[in-house]
Amino acid sequence: MEIRKKKNKIPAVIALLCSLLRFALFALPHSQYDRLSSRTPLKEAQNGELVNWSITIPGILSIFAILRNSVVLVVSLSSLFLSQPYSHRRWNIFLLIFFVREVGCEIGVVASSFNLVIDSVSFIRWGNYLALSVNLALFIAFIAFFYPCVIKPSQELDQWRQSIPVEKQDDKTNDENENKYDRIARIDLFVEQGKRSKEEGEKRKDAIHKK
Repeated sequence: MEIRKKKNKIPAVIALLCSLLRFALFALPHSQYDRLSSRTPLKEAQNGELVNWSITIPGILSIFAILRNSVVLVVSLSSLFLSQPYSHRRWNIFLLIFFVREVGCEIGVVASSFNLVIDSVSFIRWGNYLALSVNLALFIAFIAFFYPCVIKPSQELDQWRQSIPVEKQDDKTNDENENKYDRIARIDLFVEQGKRSKEEGEKRKDAIHKK
């Protein structure tokens, strides 16, 4: 069946590759993740604000990007090794949702801090643009393979399920059951009319049930 072909795992493989590369790129010396881990003290808030949002927002988005990249890693592995034909589409839809959110966080980091400078050093440097480029390229590849490898096989599986004929109950069996119920009802009527005793009626009904 189409749903069982290995090519249908391509989107999950792409997502897994992207997640692993993203974790590897976190180690770049110029990444915002290195900046976060260096524990650089935050500058005092400007204009009397309690929080310096120009630093806080990129930092929060960076943390969410890391967390969602972790989820992409787990879901892609689950899709590859745990999914069955009937759950293939569900796993990959979950993967798509978290992949979109992870890419969105990464774009948000770059968009909100490409002019940000901390301690005379740009918050966003070439390592961040490289990571974003790799992320976007693999995400586009994931989207390109999503329909032929996930949606189409799932639709074919649904069509195959609907094509399975429903077992029809044997007409002969139905007739026998109807005759059995008619005979039992007739015995009950004879008992009510006094044409047969209650004990005799029960014996006849037991005999009918045993047939």
